[in-house]
Amino acid sequence: MRGLVGDSPDDHTGQFLDLLNDPRHGESTSAADYFALLDRTFALRARVRTWLDDFDVVLAPVSTGTALRHGRPPAGVADTDYGRYEAFNYTHTYSVAGVPAASVPAGDDAGLPIGVQVVAQCWREDLVLAAAAIERESAGPSPI
Repeated sequence: MRGLVGDSPDDHTGQFLDLLNDPRHGESTSAADYFALLDRTFALRARVRTWLDDFDVVLAPVSTGTALRHGRPPAGVADTDYGRYEAFNYTHTYSVAGVPAASVPAGDDAGLPIGVQVVAQCWREDLVLAAAAIERESAGPSPI
């Protein structure tokens, strides 16, 4: 996946989140910087869509772990604390690419569900729904 988002996906994500989380950040962002960020976003979209041409469907993680316990922040991995966005950023790439995807329970750990994304090429919602149904059936009863 790292090859899809480039050498420094964290820079792209950080810039994008700055714009979303603090409207005042836009005051210090030039039009050139904003359009450069849009160019990177469109380039990511093109890379993901081209990459998906080689597959019928892709199964990918939804998050860095299980669903969160209600009211608790995400736990870190390898001594790195993650915010809610970072814990669930596996969905971000496919959302930006505008491709169909569905999250399906694929098991559980300590009573908390683990999700898997089913992703396909543009306009192939039929494949996403068919594969999601198969995955859902094979996972057994929902942990919730």
